[in-house]
Amino acid sequence: MGDIVVSIVAKLAEYTVDPILHHARYLCCFNNIAGNLPNAKEELELTRNSVKERVEEAIMRTEKIEPAVEKWLKDVEKVLEEVHMLQGRISEVSKSYFRRQFQYFLTKEIARKIEKMAQLNHNSKFDPFSKIAELPGMKYYSSKDFVRFKSRESTYENLLEALKDKSACTIGLVGLGGSGKTTLAKEVGKKAEELKLFEKVVMATVSQTPNIKSIQMQIADKLGLKFEEKTEEGRAQRLSERLRTGTTLLILDDVWEKLEFEAIGIPYNENNKGCGVILTTRSREVCISMQCQTIIELNLLTGEEAWDLFKLNANITGESPYVLKGVATKIVDECRGLPIAIVTVGSTLKGKTVKEWELALSRLKDSEPLDIPKGLRSPYACLELI
Repeated sequence: MGDIVVSIVAKLAEYTVDPILHHARYLCCFNNIAGNLPNAKEELELTRNSVKERVEEAIMRTEKIEPAVEKWLKDVEKVLEEVHMLQGRISEVSKSYFRRQFQYFLTKEIARKIEKMAQLNHNSKFDPFSKIAELPGMKYYSSKDFVRFKSRESTYENLLEALKDKSACTIGLVGLGGSGKTTLAKEVGKKAEELKLFEKVVMATVSQTPNIKSIQMQIADKLGLKFEEKTEEGRAQRLSERLRTGTTLLILDDVWEKLEFEAIGIPYNENNKGCGVILTTRSREVCISMQCQTIIELNLLTGEEAWDLFKLNANITGESPYVLKGVATKIVDECRGLPIAIVTVGSTLKGKTVKEWELALSRLKDSEPLDIPKGLRSPYACLELI
């Protein structure tokens, strides 16, 4: 019975005496509590500065800061601003005639701010603090070289429609070397990413002599996938598992011969609708051998489009000499509607003399085609003039 009475008395003291002492502390200890405020503020500022340094270091490593860290910094700035204002009020109360009346409420507020700053200090140990940021994807590629030619609008739209259709897992874009396949594929990829047709859009260069490991690594890098497997087959299996998760568009650029998707790790079957492929190639036969469901051909520029593009890059204006314009039209003819040839030759001859232009034309006529069908002249001989 005695124990019960003692327990009741202790509980009553907890609910009556403790609060009274707590409030009495606000009345009697103003100076002590207010004196702790600058130290608590300084400690929090040091912690904030340390966290900011870590943020800057993480950003330099291209890492993304965790939302909890960003929220903590905002909360700290808010509290420090409130404390700054509170310190001004403390100074005013000290001069006030009714300072004893105001000190109680002010002391109470100071104690709460000190407690809040201590709590923020305690919560400054973040794990994780940051993570590797995703690569920018197709946004990385500039659109400065992309010109919307009227003759190519249908090709652009057909590629996008094929991607929207989803029934065509593999799409082939066929065109001559230098016709602008790569640039067009990039722009379509950027649009597909913008329209969220796929969760990820990844571009990899294949080239004339395909390197399976290089292709695997290009795709993995842009997906944020790290390989631990040492063999091509092991990496292929890991990549295949990743590509079966979510939806991904792969743009395989500059394909010269049939690629074995299985060897790379690109899933390919009727049941897998998550992974789409655009391949750019100079050969329609490559598209057929790789069983492309849709094959789209990229035509050459019209005469008017070729001339406009050349004038832009060679800086030909209405004030340019008549003789120069005559040579220029013949050079454009030799470029045969290939955008990369027109841009390269035009940029190279920009600011050159008429004599140098004529020499370039002569070399263009005499040059032999390298990797394009008969009848088309190589546009690059004039580069020797640089």
